[in-house]
Amino acid sequence: MVKDGNACVLEVEVEAMPKEPPIGVRFQSDVKAALEKLAKAEDRTIGNLVNRICAEYLRARKLIK
Repeated sequence: MVKDGNACVLEVEVEAMPKEPPIGVRFQSDVKAALEKLAKAEDRTIGNLVNRICAEYLRARKLIK
């Protein structure tokens, strides 16, 4: 933590996961609208939300850990 006058600044180093090549997916308009609404409500990107949904689906079927 660094003090700057009356404020404290927290310095954080984050190691990001390497990005995978993107894939394109077409959604029905109602599905896309629902994803956009949920992503905004959870303060996530649509890509992050879709990745979480897919991972949960695959874990439930024991296809990934």
